[in-house]
Order: sequence, then C-alpha cells, then structure tokens
Amino acid sequence: MIGVKLKSEGKSEDLLGEAVIIATGGFQANTEWRTRYLGPSWDLAKVRGTRFSTGDGLKMALDAGAMPYGNWSGCHAHWLGRALRR
Repeated sequence: MIGVKLKSEGKSEDLLGEAVIIATGGFQANTEWRTRYLGPSWDLAKVRGTRFSTGDGLKMALDAGAMPYGNWSGCHAHWLGRALRR
C-alpha cells in the first residue's frame, strides 16, 4: 500500500496514491547526518542558511516506514574563498 494515513478531528482516513512526496527540507544543519551521508570532515562545514533543517521530518518519515529515495550522499556546496580573503 502506498499512501498516507491522516487523522483529523478524531477521524482516521487512508489516502492512497502511486507515490508520496515528503517535502520536509534537508538535513544540512545536522552535523551527525552530514557526516553520515556526505562523509568525513563534513561535520566541520560552515552551513549558511536555516539552522532548522535538521532532518527531523525525514527521520519521522523513515521511522514511520518511508523508503529513502534519491542521492543522499551529494550536495550543492561552493567555496567562498573570495569572501574569506577580505
């Protein structure tokens, strides 16, 4: 079965579909997960952006039985060398 179980006003309902897309954000603010999925030394990365992207929504979905999909060992990052020289 693919879908979601929702509960609203005390009533449960199953919504079935071909896929479920969970848009919870990433885990870039989670040092442990960066190291686990991106590799050694990513715990030292200076993360710019939200400090709230800790993977909590992803963990909740995985704990509920969701299957991870996509590339978890890659990221978009760039060097700010010019900014560091100022």
